[in-house]
Amino acid sequence: MQIQRKFNCFVAGVSQHLIVEGCTPPQVKDVYEEVKAGGLIGAVDVALGLAKMEAGIKVNAREKYLMKQVGMLPGKRLDITLRSVDLSEIDGSQQNEVISFDGRLNAEYAGWEAQSVLKDEYKIGSIFYYKHLIDGEKIHHIDQLNHILIVDGVDLSAELRNGMGL
Repeated sequence: MQIQRKFNCFVAGVSQHLIVEGCTPPQVKDVYEEVKAGGLIGAVDVALGLAKMEAGIKVNAREKYLMKQVGMLPGKRLDITLRSVDLSEIDGSQQNEVISFDGRLNAEYAGWEAQSVLKDEYKIGSIFYYKHLIDGEKIHHIDQLNHILIVDGVDLSAELRNGMGL
């Protein structure tokens, strides 16, 4: 049983460890469409690819550096890295997790309230690249622009790339 003990977030290489309160990593999900073929007894869902990935960061400060990363020109994305240290409650072993992705920040600024901690949130969209490692082992590697989909070390799109001449 691994329990997350500490984590950090880097936005364009700059550590946010003193203000980051929470992170929502990108979710890897299939997109399905229901198919009712004449030869089937009933309908089935057919996977058509991956759903759009989104992520988020919650901070407890009004951080100028992050604010300046919002509203970039089209085609520009930031490199974002989430790092986690997980410890086992069973044997005390440590597991290190790293999630790297790119994306665009969109701010949801908290309202102003006297004598309170600001709770700004940044939604991250336009994710083209995603990689998830646990103790150096590649869990997922998704590169949408280069048609790469690696799950558990297996390149599931290698034959498709070959067929498309990529």
